[in-house]
Amino acid sequence: MKIDKQKYQIILSVGELARYAADAHSKPSSPSLNLRGRLGSDAHRNFQNRRKSVAGYAQEVHLDLPLIEADPAAKVWGVRLRGRLDGLIQELDRLVVEEIKTVTLSSAHFDDLNPDAYPRHKRQLELYLFTLSRLYPDRESWGRLIYINLATNKKRAFDFPYDAAEIEPLVEEILTFIITDETRRLAEIPLKAEASTKLEFPFPDYRLGQQEMILRAEDSLTKRTCLLVEAPTGIGKTVAILLATLKFALANDKLVMFLTSRNTQQALVYDTAIKIRGKQIYPRILWLQSKEKHCLSGDLNCQAEECEYLQDFGRRLRQNGTLDDLLSAGALTPDALADYGRANQLCPYELQQAICAKFDLIIGDYNYAFDPSVRLNRLFEEGDPARLILIGDEAHNLPDRARSYYSASLSQELIQNAAAILNDAGNHIFDKSMSRIIAHIDYYAGALPSGSKAHPIQLVYDHWLEICSDFEASIIPYWYQITQSGASVDEDPVILLYRQLQDFVRVLELEGGHLAHIVRKDPVPSLGIICLDASPYLRETFAAAHSGICMSATLSPLDASGQLLGLPDKHEQLKLPSPFPSENLYVRIDAGVTTLYRQRPENIQPLAGRIERFYAHCHCNAIAFFPSFELMRQIVEHLDIPDILVQEIQMKDQERVDMLQKFKQSSHTLLCCVMGGIFAEGIDLPGKWAEAALIVGVGLPAICLENDLLRAYFDRKGENGFNFAYLYPGLQRVVQAAGRIIRTPSDRGVVLLLDHRYAESAYHRLLPESWFKSSRESGVDQFWDEEIASFINQR
Repeated sequence: MKIDKQKYQIILSVGELARYAADAHSKPSSPSLNLRGRLGSDAHRNFQNRRKSVAGYAQEVHLDLPLIEADPAAKVWGVRLRGRLDGLIQELDRLVVEEIKTVTLSSAHFDDLNPDAYPRHKRQLELYLFTLSRLYPDRESWGRLIYINLATNKKRAFDFPYDAAEIEPLVEEILTFIITDETRRLAEIPLKAEASTKLEFPFPDYRLGQQEMILRAEDSLTKRTCLLVEAPTGIGKTVAILLATLKFALANDKLVMFLTSRNTQQALVYDTAIKIRGKQIYPRILWLQSKEKHCLSGDLNCQAEECEYLQDFGRRLRQNGTLDDLLSAGALTPDALADYGRANQLCPYELQQAICAKFDLIIGDYNYAFDPSVRLNRLFEEGDPARLILIGDEAHNLPDRARSYYSASLSQELIQNAAAILNDAGNHIFDKSMSRIIAHIDYYAGALPSGSKAHPIQLVYDHWLEICSDFEASIIPYWYQITQSGASVDEDPVILLYRQLQDFVRVLELEGGHLAHIVRKDPVPSLGIICLDASPYLRETFAAAHSGICMSATLSPLDASGQLLGLPDKHEQLKLPSPFPSENLYVRIDAGVTTLYRQRPENIQPLAGRIERFYAHCHCNAIAFFPSFELMRQIVEHLDIPDILVQEIQMKDQERVDMLQKFKQSSHTLLCCVMGGIFAEGIDLPGKWAEAALIVGVGLPAICLENDLLRAYFDRKGENGFNFAYLYPGLQRVVQAAGRIIRTPSDRGVVLLLDHRYAESAYHRLLPESWFKSSRESGVDQFWDEEIASFINQR
């Protein structure tokens, strides 16, 4: 839908009108696959080419209907309805519109096919007939819905006349809804501009650097450039950037997307935006949540026929004042949206999809903007991405997250689990397809060099496309067995395998030197496609938006981070020093130990001894950060400390909250956790909650094939591959971990760095200068005990 607010003109496609008219999710015509889309396009073209011999037939006929005349002076909206017919036959007494739909059904299901089971298909054809009847009012219009079964290549056709009595009131209702909504949006533009002048900094004083952040953000937004901000933890990046972007967005009819991966940070953003807004209704704030967490039925069976919260969704959204209710709320948390959905029997996930473009601030995970399979189509494909201001918080995490969006794997274990379930049920329809996949994995795994756990390989896209196509042909009756039974498709192991295979083929189709194929033998045989550099995809998203701001406490060196984030070559950069008194942080380096893998056995006991001495001399809550769970386990086994808490692998949210609460309630406890994990980022421990941190090792990622491929990739690009693959990520984790200690101007704390490499210039230069304003020396282990104790006791 395109809207020209100067000309008061709305240009709407028939497909968009059909989406308004249909349920949020009608019954699927087959398993949804990109592969099926390509096969469907081929089937469309082949059928149309064969129809050319039919008298009066024309294919791909464009329609352009000026439905309502615009009058900008009177503020009357005009509507143009456009569409493209698959086929049009001009017979003597009537016009016949042909709409082609492809399905993937078993022969029995196809023989029983009823177009009423797919209301969106029929509705779209009816809307084409509406358009045609307005363009040619003196001709009778008929519709022909043609189904092509991709599984068998059989075809069925269903003819029906145009029913004006049913369709015209529906079109009028939808257009009234759209025009009313756009009239409201247009009327709100000056109100939002006025509200922007009333947004204020919500705290009595600015911290050092916050005003500079605001000014630089405003400048970048005005010039429509991207900004990269590195500022220390605790400086107040969130409130400064929010204030600048919200003021600009309200004044210029833009929408801010604040993206961060951690729920705790999303909650902070929401609370901060509420404080900035004050008692105004603008900016409207929407906090997003995943489909899994929003599902009220609990089974993720997202079909209108099966889920009460999706039935008649479109009509109820238009007619029951739902939109007014949600917009008048002004700010919506996931809980508030779920409560509203439950009370009104409306799916909260679909509600957030439907209303997101009408809000001024959207808070959510990175994937809502950067993951092609999840991002909000209402804002990107269907909307105007040039309205968007993208804020990437904790942006040091974004490159790795984005790489995961364009990576895929296929494990033998997943296939065998699905096969076992099928065998137990006596179902052997997938035996051939699964055997082929397992045979290929076995082939590559068997060719691994002796003693190797992983190795690069080269996969052939066309070959795997054929395997996926064969699997799809087998899955058709199984898919319908599941859907007809009412069971959850999303949780079925065979369907999960199918979708993973689809994802594997989707990623395999991508081309470029930034992708690598590997085979793994440990822990189970599997094939992998690894995205080594997601910056080309991130660059597309940032380029389409009005502007982007990426910020973190750990982005040094900035040029490297800007490159990994896909920011334009001419983006702006801002690096701020710590606003806190340097004398409040005491940092020492103990170079007398190492965590180098080959020297770890003889260093476990010395490291444990240093941790015990550190704990004994601090007399306060302290955190010990480790580079891995394995090294943490080895060292913790040697610790003799009375009050100790240890992070577990894959802790649940509540377990994490409980452990943090227990830590805060203590005055002399050691919390052991891993760098880059749930206790190392995104949590605030001001004051006496945590006054000391001990960082074991330099945080480098594990040496493995994937990281070595990453290193080689950047070497080929003329960069220092070791720095990109290992050094930069490692030191960023170190700085993030240390940032848990100083969160406010009054905080005092100690950080002890345990590893000989901290004394080497390659590592030392990447640490914040503010850490060593008082002293840049490397400590000797027999001296730091008393110095640390003396510093802590000065509090």
